[in-house]
Amino acid sequence: MKAIIIFIFSFFLAKSSIAQTVTPNPELDKFVGIWRWKNGTDTMEITLQKQVYFLQFTNTYSEILVGWHRYIKNGTLQQSSYQYLGRDVNLDFNDNSIDLKSTLGGMTYSSNNRQAYFYTFWDLSLHKNFNLWLTLLPNSTTQANWVLKQPRGLYTGPEGLNGVFSMPKNLVLTKL
Repeated sequence: MKAIIIFIFSFFLAKSSIAQTVTPNPELDKFVGIWRWKNGTDTMEITLQKQVYFLQFTNTYSEILVGWHRYIKNGTLQQSSYQYLGRDVNLDFNDNSIDLKSTLGGMTYSSNNRQAYFYTFWDLSLHKNFNLWLTLLPNSTTQANWVLKQPRGLYTGPEGLNGVFSMPKNLVLTKL
């Protein structure tokens, strides 16, 4: 009986210790880099990287787009996560999304892969999460339409801030 229990335990231990191969996603490459919108003294800039993210709920790894942003309004810095530029997104996992250092997390979305969807766009001023859609313009790999949206669901941010944005909702960014 003892040998059977040891065998079963050893089987499950061996089964759970198989290494996972991360499947590269080359479609993310077209979004990697520095993107900027400038209008007079207002500037919105995001830097996007590909990183391997550990999905805790499924215990799997996946390549995602990770990013940081900087917003300047009337020549004054309003918010920036650039001091954490390049930080490993796996260090930021927080159930409450209170202290995200990488303020963007996303993936390609559409079947033609000209669109990236960021399920996390953390507004540092409002301490609130938004959804961001970044869509490459037709026949372009260096310009993208930025659409910032209020997320759907039961909890969409601190009370009184629903529908409030601290940065532009619609822009056209240029890749540098």
